[in-house]
Amino acid sequence: DMQRERGMIDEARVRLNGLLARPVAAKLGPPKQGEPRTTTLTPEQAAAIAASQSPAVRVAERMEKSARASADAADREANVPMFSAGFSTFPPMNNMPFGYGLSFSMSLPWAWGAASSRAKSAEQQALAGKAAVDDARLRMRTDAATALAAVRSAERRYLVLERTARPAAHRAIDATRAGYAAGGSDDGGVILKLAP
Repeated sequence: DMQRERGMIDEARVRLNGLLARPVAAKLGPPKQGEPRTTTLTPEQAAAIAASQSPAVRVAERMEKSARASADAADREANVPMFSAGFSTFPPMNNMPFGYGLSFSMSLPWAWGAASSRAKSAEQQALAGKAAVDDARLRMRTDAATALAAVRSAERRYLVLERTARPAAHRAIDATRAGYAAGGSDDGGVILKLAP
């Protein structure tokens, strides 16, 4: 159990250093011992906090907005015709008189399929962006719920150790001491010193 706890401390150190953007082997210093505390967050609250502060969710949301803007632009390009007008002058050259010219043009996006295909492709990219946001939020919800379950599990282990295992160990030590004091113990056990 002690080795498992030491391994968990090492994992926590690496994770904390990673979150703090420090070298993974950096020392964190000794932990400050305080009163045991727990959390009153519900899984839904933990998920909401995790999603609101997650860089992965923010990146996915911005990518979705970019894809949605591209899809809207492609849709307009595929459905709204473009108009252009021009005015030209022709200076006299080679026995031609001075002249003016007017031009007018209009695109017909619905007559050719390229713009329509680009719009459909951009729409699919926008839908993929929305799916990426949903996936990032789901991962954050899962991570938050898992972390909360780990906290609750550690709390239960602590309470079992504090309320059951520790008093039982003290009773066993007291019984062993009493046996040695009476001279009748053939237990051969070792007296352990427990922290108060």
